[in-house]
Amino acid sequence: MRTTYSVWWGVYIIAALAVTVCWFLSHSANTCLLLLACLLLLHLSLGLRTVPQKITARQFDLVDSSGKSRVIIGIESGRAAIGVLDDDGRVRISLGAPKSGEPSIGLFDAKGEHGVVIAVSPSGYSGISLSDPEGFSLDLGSETGQSSVACIVMSRNDHAVWKAP
Repeated sequence: MRTTYSVWWGVYIIAALAVTVCWFLSHSANTCLLLLACLLLLHLSLGLRTVPQKITARQFDLVDSSGKSRVIIGIESGRAAIGVLDDDGRVRISLGAPKSGEPSIGLFDAKGEHGVVIAVSPSGYSGISLSDPEGFSLDLGSETGQSSVACIVMSRNDHAVWKAP
């Protein structure tokens, strides 16, 4: 941990000098004790401030003014993830990187189910998947062993309605 000095450190030193001068000029113990107490409070509130170089945790929850988690940064089942939640606690935006090496970004509807997912496979193949509440989906991307980008429109029953190439 690194220690930094605030701009108030100079005020602290001046107060210490004031207590010393007060003692020599007045020899009043009560006055000096009062100034010493003020000096101690100044030290506790404005003195040394520490800035951690590294914070280690398994999860961070950023909460709104009512205490609800709105952003979660953490590790779940070996997957490093950032999730942005709505008022009901559903993930609406996700960014993840699992151990398997398939990073993804997702945008989801109010139920936290359908939307857009962009992903890259460990071998470098990438894709975009769109889905709607009716069960239709569109997958656009490269597939393993294919040299071109494919586009597939799927029906509710996961049957290909249209495909190119």
